[in-house]
Amino acid sequence: MSFPVWPLVLALLIQDGAGPEDESTAQDETESEDLGRAPGAEGPLQNDTFVPRDEAAEAALHEGDRALARSRSSAREDTSRRARLEAFQAWQRALEGSEAGAAVAVLEANESGSAARARLFEGVEAGLVRRLSNLAPAELAAWTSFADQTAAPLFERAGFERAATTSALTRRLRGAPATRWAARAALAAGDAALEAGRTQAARAWFERAATHVRLAGSEAAEEASALAVRRDYLARGRPAQADEPAWERGRTLALEEHGFVPLVDDSRFIPRNELQVGAGLRPGAAFFADGSVVVQTPRLLRLLRTEPGGGLVQARVTVLDDLLRSAFDPPGYRNAFPDGPAWPLRPAVAGSFVALVHGADYDGPNALCVLRVADEEPRDRLALTTAIPSGFELVWAVSGDRFGASGGAFRLVDELAPLADGEFQPGPVVVEDRVLAQVRLYDPRGLDVRSWLVAFELASGRLLWSRYLAKGSDFERETSRFRSSGAGERLAAQPLTSSGSTVLVGTNLGLVAAVDALDGRILWKLRTRRRPGHVDGWTGREPLPVLGTEDELTVAPFDSDRLYRLRARAAIGPDPLADILAAPPLPSGSAQALVGGDADEVLVLARAGAERTLLALRAGERREALYLAPGETFSGHALTGAKRALAATDRGLYLFDRERDLFLLDVASLPRPRTLSGAPRGGSGVPRVGGDVLARGQRVLVVGPLGMWIFKCLP
Repeated sequence: MSFPVWPLVLALLIQDGAGPEDESTAQDETESEDLGRAPGAEGPLQNDTFVPRDEAAEAALHEGDRALARSRSSAREDTSRRARLEAFQAWQRALEGSEAGAAVAVLEANESGSAARARLFEGVEAGLVRRLSNLAPAELAAWTSFADQTAAPLFERAGFERAATTSALTRRLRGAPATRWAARAALAAGDAALEAGRTQAARAWFERAATHVRLAGSEAAEEASALAVRRDYLARGRPAQADEPAWERGRTLALEEHGFVPLVDDSRFIPRNELQVGAGLRPGAAFFADGSVVVQTPRLLRLLRTEPGGGLVQARVTVLDDLLRSAFDPPGYRNAFPDGPAWPLRPAVAGSFVALVHGADYDGPNALCVLRVADEEPRDRLALTTAIPSGFELVWAVSGDRFGASGGAFRLVDELAPLADGEFQPGPVVVEDRVLAQVRLYDPRGLDVRSWLVAFELASGRLLWSRYLAKGSDFERETSRFRSSGAGERLAAQPLTSSGSTVLVGTNLGLVAAVDALDGRILWKLRTRRRPGHVDGWTGREPLPVLGTEDELTVAPFDSDRLYRLRARAAIGPDPLADILAAPPLPSGSAQALVGGDADEVLVLARAGAERTLLALRAGERREALYLAPGETFSGHALTGAKRALAATDRGLYLFDRERDLFLLDVASLPRPRTLSGAPRGGSGVPRVGGDVLARGQRVLVVGPLGMWIFKCLP
């Protein structure tokens, strides 16, 4: 070790169970004070984010709720039965008259439990399934009989024709959940997905079928057997559970022979704070299945391949602007955001495809691009502008409402017209055969920001669906209020995260949403607490999966001073907020950047006075970890696994053992290169090394604005 070692890691305990509800805008001071004293409460949300709702569907659902209440309170059986029928008819109208992307408030304005109403919204279908899941057995049997009579004629006319299974048929049967017909429709759609090789989509459809089978009970016995056969088939075809990554068994760090790749590719000025964790324009990388690496910088896309001896070397370089210039003039990149969140150039990889967002500028729309690893002898010589052959070829790109494929001129897409001036946000995600990205639309008067989620077919670029999620305002640090997007820097949304077929969307506008990638149906939208302007918050990293669980994610919104652990599934219990919140929201305190964690603890980078550290709270007991050396700072986001944690500073890469209270196993220096071709201008004391940590197998990457360091984590 070339310099002393100090412990880094802060662990915050997340206890099981959901936190109590609290009022959204806190108009009533007394109520706000009471909520602030409640265990796990966040206090006032300070959140006026607008959430679009289908008011007709919402009214119909609540009309049904009132009718059901009358049915339960009536002493006369005939009156009770009529009121129950009115409830079912109203609920069915809500589904039949709404789209898959429609959302509604959980409760009416005059109902008790206003905290859930003010902050929690759900998809129309998710809302009805939740209602059906909480019916008494006799009521549920009555619904099944009622819906069955409506669905049977539609199903018999439609049949199982291939064209009807995933589109027309499922739309017809939206009004008949909890029936054998809805289960059959979902099973048929899953079968079609299986035949097309889309196993993840098939699993999602079969999960929908399971919901209908569960609610329909004995009426869906045949469908339950069919579902069991399909689940058994998928279980037998599922690959064996992968062993833990080799880096999680490592004890020492070693720099590879070709262990540094310079990433400075233009003369763009890099401010001092851009080299700090969670700030500025940051290069990003992703691993292919064969161990190759793609690295995105503002202008270039690099392909690094594994040599026969196991080393990783740069093989090809593509100039992104040259690939896109024939279609439109790519915008440049803005300077660093003063206080975050970062704009991470984070490519998403699927097979030989790479999805990325290129450009981030005030002058016009940027582009969502899908590229493919080129043949060894590229057919398209347009991109050969460097000494190294081009590594990628353009498949398609979307900029605003313009679409273009490789070798063709851009064309206008009518369905994208609402997003003509939109800016794609960093961190798209690929869910099997589709790529999803968040889009921000800025009001020309500087009044608000609108957040959309869009899905395109990965191979063709065909628009599959778009969803308007929320309208809010960007965060202004200098004051205690939220500002319009017209003043100062535009901020960025969080990169997307997927859990199965569910995509978790962090807008950084006071809202987090869970959306099903299959058809864009809304599972839920949750208003989160927005921090006062003078309070420090998170760096805005993407939601991270909770180790040891299948559908829980930890979310640290940039505009919040709370940490949220959320379930990426629709609520089905009587308390929907408790279903979504897997743990009480936690105050950030001195925490700065989310690293990861499991059901017992969360790891975060933190401040301790003038020093930087990671502190530990477990079972209510605070344990301090090691501190960084004077003048040493974290240089990027860290990485955590079940057994190990890795973090980089502007001096070295640290390896910790999570099974031994974050015992420091090793630290390796990050060599400072003697020369950097095209090195940017910077003030005195600007850290020259470091970045975000990624790992696959034994290989560990530290990817920063100035370069990438390549290590092996050895036993």
